[in-house]
Amino acid sequence: MKIEPEREVHLTIVEQNEAEKVVETIKEEAGLDESGKGIAIALDLKHAAGLL
Repeated sequence: MKIEPEREVHLTIVEQNEAEKVVETIKEEAGLDESGKGIAIALDLKHAAGLL
């Protein structure tokens, strides 16, 4: 198995009440039900700096 070192990271900040809907949409649109297509996770954000 050869693993290509290609990676993309997309960070999206949304309100907590929208998080599940956003992750589900990303999963569907990116085809994340297929093995090796990537991952989507949701994490609580307590503090952030440098955001415009």
